[in-house]
Amino acid sequence: MWGLSGEKTGWVSLEKQIFQLFRRLPNDLEIWQKLTSQYHSDLFCGLYMGNWNRGIDFSPELMAQISARGLTLSLDVYYVQTRLISVEPNFPGPSSSFDE
Repeated sequence: MWGLSGEKTGWVSLEKQIFQLFRRLPNDLEIWQKLTSQYHSDLFCGLYMGNWNRGIDFSPELMAQISARGLTLSLDVYYVQTRLISVEPNFPGPSSSFDE
């Protein structure tokens, strides 16, 4: 198994990151056809979302490039909950109960 990862550049759209990966790889579709006919080939993306109800879409151009290379697209979507708790002078401490 081998993999190729994108750079961690802060917030960049997934589509842009996939295009960046494709620019680092051969464009020759005959090479892709040979690879995908011999090996399971998957474009795997892990998405870490800051909001629980978000969607993602891809342009027809990107979908065509994925398809032309014979790749499947796998998405693992995770919701990363970040919660800010305000600390006030009367805020219960760790050993206190809210039901008291």
